[in-house]
Amino acid sequence: MRIIKKDYLYNDPFNIIFLCGHHLKKDTSDDKREILMKYCSENCSPCQPLILEKKFNFGYNKKYLSYDHIFLNNLTKVEKLTSLFSDKIIILHETISTAAELGLFAGNDSLKSKIYVITPDNISIEEDKISGFIKLAFFKHGDNDQLNEPIIFYPDTIVNKTSEYKSEYYTFFHNNQISSNLGRKIDEIIKPINSSKIIQIRNSKNGIFSSNYNSLDYYIDRNKKIIIISIGQFNLRFFLYSAMCQKECMKELGKSKLLKDHVSYIEDYCYQLLNNSVSHYSGTILKDYTVKCLIKDFPTYTFRESIGLFFYILQAIGYIGIVNEDEKEPEIRKLTFSSSMRSKDENKSLFSNIEKTSFGRLFHE
Repeated sequence: MRIIKKDYLYNDPFNIIFLCGHHLKKDTSDDKREILMKYCSENCSPCQPLILEKKFNFGYNKKYLSYDHIFLNNLTKVEKLTSLFSDKIIILHETISTAAELGLFAGNDSLKSKIYVITPDNISIEEDKISGFIKLAFFKHGDNDQLNEPIIFYPDTIVNKTSEYKSEYYTFFHNNQISSNLGRKIDEIIKPINSSKIIQIRNSKNGIFSSNYNSLDYYIDRNKKIIIISIGQFNLRFFLYSAMCQKECMKELGKSKLLKDHVSYIEDYCYQLLNNSVSHYSGTILKDYTVKCLIKDFPTYTFRESIGLFFYILQAIGYIGIVNEDEKEPEIRKLTFSSSMRSKDENKSLFSNIEKTSFGRLFHE
């Protein structure tokens, strides 16, 4: 029987930088997010910059994987779940759409420290993008509950006249490069803060879960025969990653099947791990109990939705491939794994095996 180690210290292999901004251009040579993505990749290790639109979309399109295939049907869920799995969120704020993204993320207290806003200076575009409601709600000086101070860059601009009375500015990084001054600020943002983390399994006997992100809390509801799990966002990420790195999971995920079936397989596999672990640490036989997993600060999002999007994030940052072998069946996919996921190291040893002795007691293998 495989269980999660009780107080497991691990080195987090992730440093995911979620890059948000206005619509991605088809010609990416002067797209600011593309330039920023390249800069992050070249100037920080480990660093996994992520632009969702480069890989995924809604509906069927041969070029993109579809969110519809992994139980996600609206952009709010996609963006919030991506923010959950990300270490930093960088928003290139210039439009109404990016203001909406800012509001979406900043409404969750657990995300505020992750958010960094980069915006053009008001003289270059004759408009202050950090003003009015945005300024009062998120950047009020002296309020400890506010976001990180916005970062100003000084762009090259082109005026696009849409009518006789209306025009707007298109902005570009000078020479399509990150300036030394902006680069120093970005370097501070993207560098890993603390790669050493811990998973602590704790029994919440009264059903009130800790807000501590290090703790994996469980509550056994004996009347309803259900185990309720509460887990923090980074520990959830590492838990799913570690589960997928197990040999039996790699073998099963390497088979061609519906993406939804791959998600369901990992969901069931993780539920069994959680059931085994709670049974072991509580000293209780919970074979017939179902498991419900809640994400701290994201209680409305399901475990299944989280797994599906995690697949896509791993694909986007190059950890796995999601391969279609038959164009007539776009939903049929198999997963392939990078060498870093296949290699054996401490980041794959979250679990231990226990067996019964001849006397019926449990011991660690």
